[in-house]
Amino acid sequence: MQTNNPEVVEFINTLTEWHKNRVEQLELITNNRDAGIRLGDRTIEAGSDIAKGIRLGIAIALEQLGKLPFSVTPIEAEEDDGEEKEVLSAAESAKEYCWSNNGEEYHGSFTSIDEALDDYLNTYDVDDAAHVHIGEAKHYAPGSPVSLADDVLEQMNCQAADEAGEHADDWPHLPYDKLNELGQMIQDFVWQHDAPTFYTVENTVLYDVSTRQPATPKPEGV
Repeated sequence: MQTNNPEVVEFINTLTEWHKNRVEQLELITNNRDAGIRLGDRTIEAGSDIAKGIRLGIAIALEQLGKLPFSVTPIEAEEDDGEEKEVLSAAESAKEYCWSNNGEEYHGSFTSIDEALDDYLNTYDVDDAAHVHIGEAKHYAPGSPVSLADDVLEQMNCQAADEAGEHADDWPHLPYDKLNELGQMIQDFVWQHDAPTFYTVENTVLYDVSTRQPATPKPEGV
């Protein structure tokens, strides 16, 4: 986020620092599994069921906290209009479009509506009065890398427990940042070798091929 309001900048910076400190404190607890946990006047013994439960809860909390989904950059007031247009242009260019001749099965993934229309015309022998459905292709996006890594480690733990029983308890254990690194590595590997080609479709519009504009609904009774 960009703003020329100094109060907003100060607030976001303060919030960011607070969030960073809290995450570091929680990670300190999860990364030091051999240390006891002190809650007020009570010390919870390391390795106890209560300590394990607390650390599991903290790991879940860290996954939810993650990284703040926003930041702030101070700018001069006169730059606002240009920056806003640039952001809108980038968002628009990130869209991909697909087409369907029946409104049910969609084809292709194109960077513009014109490209989608051209592909439709190259695929079907249609007259100038033809209509085609154009929609925005929303490609599948993976979930949290940490959750993915947790699933992998859980499978490894189950396999180890089959061999070593209770001696495999709490293995393998990785700190939050390493879980995130592992999950991201798995996602990148899969996307490199077998990226998904499927997608969902949103914001469909019926287009008139002859005008390359949204079709005008016919009056009732015509």
